[in-house]
Amino acid sequence: MKSFLINIRKGCCPAFSRLFVIALVYCYGACSSSGDNPEIKPPINIEPVTPIDEFYKELNFTTIAAHRCYFRTSPENSLAAIEDALELGIEFLETDTQTTADGVVVLFHDSTVDRMTNGSGLVANMNFGNLSNLKLKNNRNGGVLTEETIPTLEQALLKIRGRNIYMHLEVKDKNFSEVVTIIKKVEMEDQVVVFADTRDDYDILDTFVGIFIDPVCRTSEEFNFYLNRTNTPILNLAGTQFIANNTQTAKNNNKLTWRGITGKDEDIELISGATSTPNLNTLIAIDPSIIHTDYADLLMAYLESKDKR
Repeated sequence: MKSFLINIRKGCCPAFSRLFVIALVYCYGACSSSGDNPEIKPPINIEPVTPIDEFYKELNFTTIAAHRCYFRTSPENSLAAIEDALELGIEFLETDTQTTADGVVVLFHDSTVDRMTNGSGLVANMNFGNLSNLKLKNNRNGGVLTEETIPTLEQALLKIRGRNIYMHLEVKDKNFSEVVTIIKKVEMEDQVVVFADTRDDYDILDTFVGIFIDPVCRTSEEFNFYLNRTNTPILNLAGTQFIANNTQTAKNNNKLTWRGITGKDEDIELISGATSTPNLNTLIAIDPSIIHTDYADLLMAYLESKDKR
């Protein structure tokens, strides 16, 4: 079962999608953002990916979102971590963006580079040329310095373009306008969803035509409001809103539901190897469409053991 699903997510199985493979050749100029961003060219062979607002039609198993691009063996939010996620065969990359002093949007979680690189200082105060010379640390391997560098958002998007995986973006510095510009530039609106932590975030994102949003639902009023919006293919269920009635209602309304377990008891159960997993059992009983975890490989094995993949 595991190998079958991995083949599906890599696009190797023709049964996964109704869409046929087409060959497109794209030629892009240098990045439109200011700074020292290099010229990026997408792969030649592009396979159409089911638009994220239609993904529910394909869904008969529980999908997995890797926290910070699956940083189990590679630095978080790196191109290597994205490749690891693609090899694993999961469905969603959760990642973060920051903007440099010269306006280049990069994949990076922290506001400073201190924890994750051999440099120091605020991302917002650094030009991309200087930032791109830093090396990323592998903090799952004792902070060992690697040859990986901080990628731009455009580089990351083009790496997954036409591959059966979706990107979930948390815009840490709220620079929504530039992030949307990049998504539209590479024509990947159908493969990306932008996280909205608050109603204010949603209202800003709602002004951008064609952009899909994952809003947090903390109250029943928020759940009902976002349930009826066409640009919210995913509903992020938080607190008291994470209940089976809401996951079923969302499914009945052609919405996916997102549940994060990073740093929570469910993730702790995954890494403990315990035979008793009450929190994980409750999680899958509520049946979210997408589970967001630090341990995508372990979650995959657990879901397979429960016939959820």
